[in-house]
Amino acid sequence: LRRPAWISLLDVMNVSGSDAGAVLVTVKSLGVILSLVFWSHLLQKLDPFRVRLLTNGLVLVGLFLLVTAKGVGRVYAAQAVMGVAFGGGMLIWNLAQTYFARKRDMSLYSGTHATLTGLRGLTAPFLGAWMLSFMPPRGVFLVAMVGYVLAMLYRSVERPVGAECRSRWPPAPYK
Repeated sequence: LRRPAWISLLDVMNVSGSDAGAVLVTVKSLGVILSLVFWSHLLQKLDPFRVRLLTNGLVLVGLFLLVTAKGVGRVYAAQAVMGVAFGGGMLIWNLAQTYFARKRDMSLYSGTHATLTGLRGLTAPFLGAWMLSFMPPRGVFLVAMVGYVLAMLYRSVERPVGAECRSRWPPAPYK
């Protein structure tokens, strides 16, 4: 959803190709890599739902920076914040099976998880490009912000996950 809007925003700001590459790839990747240790320590103390709320909150901060950006500096800052958030999201995504699935169901859970993520990755860029046909990039970012707020509200509702799942967190290595 956001990728086409990123490209369009950078085009509107007349950002050079090298700066656009730095913003879209390098800054975000550094945020991911440099934050993984922080997120791994946090996941030892909190369950994935709470950590995911934090990562979504950081994405909201990044999107807010984008919506209010008037120059490239704020766009860099937004992408750095989102990189940190995506570092936590990636870690949770990769460890989710140990939290939600029994050992015998892990491969089924992983396959379903990957398939649904792939479907989102297949459809969201087209949705973002379609939205750009009738709204500016900042409008697409605002729609994404609303989506994150709704996801955070949904996740913040206390839902029973099951004592079995909670007792297995943090995951212990399998023998």
